Amino acid sequence: QLDHTSSLTLSGDVYRSQMEQIYHTATNIVPFREFGNETSESRGWNVLAKYSKALSAGSEYSFQSYYDYVERDEYFFGYSTETIDFDFQHQFKAWQNHNFIWGLGFRYIQDKISAHQIVTANNQESDIRLWSGFIHDEISLLPNKLWLTLASRFEHNTYTGSEVQPNARLMWQLN
Repeated sequence: QLDHTSSLTLSGDVYRSQMEQIYHTATNIVPFREFGNETSESRGWNVLAKYSKALSAGSEYSFQSYYDYVERDEYFFGYSTETIDFDFQHQFKAWQNHNFIWGLGFRYIQDKISAHQIVTANNQESDIRLWSGFIHDEISLLPNKLWLTLASRFEHNTYTGSEVQPNARLMWQLN
């Protein structure tokens, strides 16, 4: 049961398509290439759920989850990918002049390539995992005039390992 301080959003999509494509491939017979027509098919679906709750006038949190599936078949190869994503975010007023936001996230992507007549792949499956977190503090130095933002994002992923992305900004409103 949801009260007036919370909301739940659900959405999703389903699709299927066919495309006519012209392709050409290399051959060992003059003119050393061959043309053809093919029907490419793609299909997929996704679903998103987001829950938000206000804890007070200056504090709220949200949790979002997402799943996406895509599959495509073509003359040269086929592939499919699945994505699962979770995000949590909490925003609150701290002290008199700080607006603080922090969050955590996880994304998992699995790709599969299926070889056909011409294209083959050494690594036909890949898994990507991305863990992330961030902190963001917007500090009001002069009310409605001057703000300092200090923030950083932290990530760990399958390809590059750990990364830190610090950020500092000063914003001045002239009028």
